Amino acid sequence: LKAKNKEIKSLNDQIQASKGKELFNDVKDIGKDFGLIIVNLKDGSPKEFRTLTDKFVDSNDKDVALIYTLESNKFSYILRTHKNNKNIHCSNIIKEAQTIVSGRGGGRPDMAQGSGETTDPKVFLEKVESLLKEI
Repeated sequence: LKAKNKEIKSLNDQIQASKGKELFNDVKDIGKDFGLIIVNLKDGSPKEFRTLTDKFVDSNDKDVALIYTLESNKFSYILRTHKNNKNIHCSNIIKEAQTIVSGRGGGRPDMAQGSGETTDPKVFLEKVESLLKEI
């Protein structure tokens, strides 16, 4: 059973690595020296956010990734960038934007995660983009 669980974990890691490469291809130009990548993880869960964003920062040291998922009216999200991007403070951006969705969460300058309630995340996503453009 232990061997099979290890094999399952290994296969899941391979799937995540494959997903990660495809997810982060669409960089949106926001008029800064960094881009924004917004990903709706439709078939995923918030538990996958960190693994996916770890892979993102390993291969991308300048852009910002916003991953979210919406299940019923539960909205979960993570904002992440590379530690070297000192002018971007993910936690401050998330704290300001999540008031729109009655959200809770926080984090560090390079990564912030939270959740809230909404049926349409569009306003939240636009707020995050707007805050990044102000940097």
